[in-house]
Amino acid sequence: MVKKAKSNNFYCNSLKAVFQGICMLIFFLNISHAVQAHEGHKKKIKLFTEKIKKEPLNPENYYLRGVQYQSHGDFEEAKTDLLKVLALEPHHMHVDYNLALLYFEQNLLKIAMTHAQNYIKKSPENYEAYHLKGHILNKNNKYRMAADAYKQAIKKSKNPSIELYYALSENYKDAGNLEKATQSLVKGMEEIGSLIPMQKSIIKLEIAKENWVKAHALIDNIIARVNRKETWYVYKAEVFKLQKKNEEAKKYFIMAHKTIEQLSPNLRRKNSIKNLEVKIASNIN
Repeated sequence: MVKKAKSNNFYCNSLKAVFQGICMLIFFLNISHAVQAHEGHKKKIKLFTEKIKKEPLNPENYYLRGVQYQSHGDFEEAKTDLLKVLALEPHHMHVDYNLALLYFEQNLLKIAMTHAQNYIKKSPENYEAYHLKGHILNKNNKYRMAADAYKQAIKKSKNPSIELYYALSENYKDAGNLEKATQSLVKGMEEIGSLIPMQKSIIKLEIAKENWVKAHALIDNIIARVNRKETWYVYKAEVFKLQKKNEEAKKYFIMAHKTIEQLSPNLRRKNSIKNLEVKIASNIN
């Protein structure tokens, strides 16, 4: 028995040593990658700088160097180069977008909007311009106008992303129009698919409208389709609690508890399940 214990200790220590070695290797690989990225950045800056010396009136070289500076977080250098592009070529197709993004990141919203509008004039069919315009208006607390910009971005995009529909919904919500906020997500699901995160956002909006019947119907629809039901039982219970229907809430907390008891030991050890169990216990004991 002693020999076996020593063997187990040796095995555990060996695994620990291997694990530590792997962690150190990953650490040094990450450092190496960061160093390589920085070296690559310096080489590109040097290359574009040499091209600028040879062709000081070519706006594209300033643009490429400016974009490289911008991607590396060197905003002042990026701004200098991008403004130089505008001085040399006022009708440059993309530089206003980069400048709008740069000023937006510095929270200079008025000048950011000026460049976003200029980019829209130059490229009126590009959805990215309206997307950025929506971000700028949102940051300026102009939610209704931001929603209009996101609507345009969705209209112009060939494949609107889930982010655009979320942004449209959030801005309608912040503007106080919960119905349009809901409709935006419903439209998104029609285009992209019935994604559960979007359904959950619709449920939250129905709760905000105190449309309890609709909220419960949506939750029931999800429960009927998913394999893992414990989280949704708890969510339904919490909605009943908001309605001050404590008996119904307790019923669903118990259902969640029974469902968790049927999970494998490995699943029950997960923090998410442990947290659910704590929440359930506080509501049924």
